[in-house]
Order: sequence, then C-alpha cells, then structure tokens
Amino acid sequence: MEKKKSWEEIFEEVIPEILEEFYNPLVDGSVFIEKKVENGNTAYFDFKTNQIYISQEFLELMNTLGKLDPETVARGLYKHEMGHYVHYPRELAKILVLKNYSEKQFDGFEDQVLGYWMDVMDNLPQIIKKTNGRDLRQLYRGLNTFLKEKTTLSEEKKERLKKLGIDPNKIEKTQEKYSVDKILIAYYQIQSEEDLGVNLDLEYIIKKQEEMNEKKDRLPLEKNECDQADKNQEAGQDYDKDQNYLEDRVLDLMGIDFMNKEKELANFLYFGAIISEVMKKLKEELPKNLPRDLSEDIAGPGISDLPSLDNFSDEQIQKALNKIIREQGKQQYEKIKDQVEKEKGKKYDPPINKSESKMIGFESSALKFNDEQIPYYKRKSSTYGVHIHERFMTTETANSYPEGLKKFRVGDPLKRLDKMSTGGRIIPSLTKQHRIKQGHKKERKLKIPDLRIILDTSGSMTHPACDSVAVLSGFIMADNYLENDAKVSVINYSVEAAFLAPTLNRDLIYSMLTAYWGGGTVVNVIKIKEEMEKIARGEILPSSIYTTEKKIDSLIQKESSTSQEEIRLRNLETDFKGKIKEAYEKIDTVIITDGEISNFEEVISYINNTGEVARNLVFLIKNRAQAQKWKIKALPNTQIINVSKPEDLLELAVGVVKSTAYKDDR
Repeated sequence: MEKKKSWEEIFEEVIPEILEEFYNPLVDGSVFIEKKVENGNTAYFDFKTNQIYISQEFLELMNTLGKLDPETVARGLYKHEMGHYVHYPRELAKILVLKNYSEKQFDGFEDQVLGYWMDVMDNLPQIIKKTNGRDLRQLYRGLNTFLKEKTTLSEEKKERLKKLGIDPNKIEKTQEKYSVDKILIAYYQIQSEEDLGVNLDLEYIIKKQEEMNEKKDRLPLEKNECDQADKNQEAGQDYDKDQNYLEDRVLDLMGIDFMNKEKELANFLYFGAIISEVMKKLKEELPKNLPRDLSEDIAGPGISDLPSLDNFSDEQIQKALNKIIREQGKQQYEKIKDQVEKEKGKKYDPPINKSESKMIGFESSALKFNDEQIPYYKRKSSTYGVHIHERFMTTETANSYPEGLKKFRVGDPLKRLDKMSTGGRIIPSLTKQHRIKQGHKKERKLKIPDLRIILDTSGSMTHPACDSVAVLSGFIMADNYLENDAKVSVINYSVEAAFLAPTLNRDLIYSMLTAYWGGGTVVNVIKIKEEMEKIARGEILPSSIYTTEKKIDSLIQKESSTSQEEIRLRNLETDFKGKIKEAYEKIDTVIITDGEISNFEEVISYINNTGEVARNLVFLIKNRAQAQKWKIKALPNTQIINVSKPEDLLELAVGVVKSTAYKDDR
C-alpha cells in the first residue's frame, strides 16, 4: 500500500511547477504549514519574508469536507496566495489606501470587504485561463462544497436552536441566501464558463443583463468616478428583492470592470456596496440570540488571508507611505499615516522638537511658524529628485610649495628629501630636505553653488497646512542642495521679510520654509542686494526680520515720475567685479511665488542684472498668465517653471539653460 504523502511533501512537488507558471518571480516561494495560522487566517502571504503560511486544519477540511484531493488543494491554495504577490495587491500602499476608504464607507464590514476585494482581484486573472486556471477553479468548487457542509446544521445544533425558539431551517436558508462566498463563486462560474457547483438561473441572468445594459445606456455620465459608482449601484437590482437574490448579486458584479485600473477606486466602492449590503442583510436576518459558536461559523470570507501590517517590514511601510504621499492628498495621507502609527504603535513621521528649530530673533514678529507641518513636507520632498548642474566658480584652496632647504632628520617624510643635496645618498648632518610652506590660492572649479530661496508667503499663497506646492518646492530644492553639501539661506517675505542666513541646519531651514506671513506682496530687493554685498565682504550674517521701506511702498502706490523709477532701478544694478562677482557665482537663487508682486519691475530688473553671472530659477505657482509675463521679460540665465501640481516638480534640472526667452519673445 502506497504511503500517504505529507502536506510538506506535496507542496515540495507542486511548487517548482507553479512558480514556472508565474514566470519564476524573485521570491523564496517556501510554504510553512502550521496547525493554526495566527489571527484566524486560513492562509496568507507574508510580504516581509515573501513566504506563504497555511493552516493545516484548513487544508484537511478542504480535503475532507471540500472533497478535493490533497494535490488539488495544495496547487489551488498556493496559486491563490502567490497570486497576491504576482497579481494583486503586490504592494502595501494599495492595501492602506483601500483600507482607509473601506473604514469610511463600510463601517463594521471593512475588513471583510477588503479581504473579498483582494481575493477577486487576485483570482480573476487566473480563473479565466483555461489551463493554468484549472487548479484555482477546482479550489473554489471545493470551497463551495466545504461551505455547504460547514453551514449544514447537525442534529445536535438543530435541537439547541429549537430550545431557543429559533427555526433551524430558516437559519440554513438565510446563511445560504446571504453567503458572499457563494455569490463570488457563482460569479467565477459565469466568468470561467465552468460548473463550480452553484445552481444559477442562466435565463434570468441573460434577460436581466439585457435590461440593465439598456438602463445604464440611459444614465448620464458623472464627472467624478465615485459619483458614477453610486449611479451604477442605483442601476443594480433592489437588495430587498427575495426572488433570484443570488442571480441579482451576480449581475451586479458583472457590471464591474475589475481589470480597469483607471477606475479601481470607483470599482472598489461599488463592489464594497454590494458585499457590505449582503453581509448587512445576513446580520439583520439572523436572530439576535443565536449562539456564539454558530454565528462565528457563518462569518466569512471562506479563504481568510487579508495581510496585516505585521506581514510587512518597516522599510516596506516607509516605501508605502512615500508612495501614498505622492499619489494622495495631504489630508488622506495623514489619515492613513495616523492609522498605520496606531496599528504599529510607533511614529513614522516623528514630530519636530520645537527647541531644535526655534527661530531666535523672530518671536516678536507677525510671522507664524508651522513646525508641525514639517514632517509632511520632509517626507514628500524626499520622493522627488533634482539634478543640479555644477558650474565653474572661483574657490580658494590650500596650496603647498617648497621654500628653501633645511637639514633632513631621521623620521622626516622621504618625499621632502632633496635627492640632489648629497648625490642620492642620505648622509647625517649633510642631507637636506625641502622646507614646505602652506598658502592659499584661487582657482576656477566645477562645484555645486549654495542656494538662496526667496519664498512668497503673502495672503494669495496657499497656507502650509493646506498642501502648498510652493512649500513643497522649497523643501525639494533645499534637500537636494543640502545633499550636495551646499548651504541654504531662506528669505520668507510678504510685506515684511524674514532672512535666514546661509546654513546647513535642516531644522532651521524647514522651519523658515513652513512659516507664513499673509498680507501683501513686496520684495525688498535693495535689502537682498545689501545682504549679498555683506556675504561678498565675508561678514557673518545674523538671521533677521526687516520691514519693507516706506519709500518702496510709496513708489509702488503712487509713482509720480519716470525719473524716480529710473533712479531706483539704477540703484539695483551691481558692478560684478572681484569678490562681488565671486559671491554671486557661488549662489543659485530660487524665487517661489504666484507672480503677483507689487514691485514686479524691480524684481525683474534685479534678476536680469544678477543673471549676468548667477543662475536664477523662478517657480510660478498656479499662475500661467504670470509665467508668460515673466518669460517675455527676457531673463538671462534664468529658468521659469510654471507649477500647477506636484507632478510639475518631477525631473527638474537646475542650470540647464542660459535663457528661457528668445529674440522673438522680446
């Protein structure tokens, strides 16, 4: 008599062939069989180790109650679990986003809805394959048989229910009618065109599908895909209808284009509405005094394998949060992050220590600091890269040179030896060595300049708490220059301006970038020019607040003569010689604004002037008209970038052009 194979032996035989069907994904592929899998799961794919865990109890039940041979159980279940890695969800970010929506939409049934959705998206691409999908189809045929056996009440349970005044026949019919697993298996049966053991009225389905298609054709299209999902749900069948309940739910599922990735969220919400309504009906129809052991038997899904955060490493969680922060809004990201931190019991965006980022000297000003926003922009900016071209600049380097000779002593470096002093031989008291002096010299070298960020935080700019593209731009630029060992200074302006001196201190830079004035928009160009002159003289600059001078305001509001304007603009001109030229060469200037600057002509004049030797970059935030206005001013050595959404900040390169304006634009 042939010895019965163990489950480990069966899996060892089937795994290589199945992995080949999946084109040998780069995973371990091992299976760990345990008596009972943690968290009540029947099986799950551990994304942290890329290994599969399966409950031996579930394998045995599928073999006995599901009436499947062990090899079919092993092959089908392995394909289902490996499919979570190969097909869906593949990544944690997707799970976290859908889980967040699920908790808002399907209160009380969120985990079941998400678990069923993950299974359908994993199963469907496999089940419809004629040959390679056979194992999975057989698994669900067996699951259908298993669930029938599981929900059929024993005589002992029937007697218990009768004593409680509960009709056991009604319990069995209710379980069968409102079984999500049965509905999904029926859906797989329709899609695969293979009998999986579910009795369906196909004539009814064909007739109703034709009616539904006609009704949907008459529905107006909605702009919002979630609104469209609601419309589609209204077009479905009445959930209170008793007759053909199973067929109606299958028809609802057939109205979902599961493979349409562009409408994945809308499809998920529609799917969830169907599934949660079925589960809600089951809960309502079952008696309140149903014994706990019986009610637990009814709970689904049949294959319970929804992964928890414990199945992912911290690195995977960080990557997921990075993806979410790029693809979702600030509010959505922060809700998901809070959810993750609560479940894991740790902080993934640690709050900034106020004492570390305190801006000394600014306490009495009207500038409002928003350090609590720093973690959000810090993470989001880390997902963007900027290529900064080096440029030739004058730098001072240490220079060693020989100056005279002195006696060579034992232990002195041989490289200083004057080989000609004693004919190549070392003779005590006679052999000489070169006396080395240290000096400094200036030379032109390719290097990354420092960065000066001039950030507009007037009332027309988005507040940092509201997902500001301007603040994100500042963080991205600061991060990438700091990574190249360049210093960063920040001028945060409205009518007043706060000046942060050049520094490598990220906390101070971040704090200034998230600070906000509100109010009008005037750039004190004269003051900025003076700060650069101090840098050229080698003065150590303190961080400070300065108010826009009254003469600037009066000039802007009531210009009385052209001569006054000409005099002022002439004062903005710089004679680029010596240390002044070197100072401007060593710093890139980034202006971040919506372009609505009161003294626009002054700012343009200053940038045009400095553009002779310096590189300038202007981010025009959500203002295409102003972007065109800036471009036609022929800014030499300046890039103008119109930014309406974060995606516009991708693949930036600093210093790629000498001018953004052409002769025919002038």
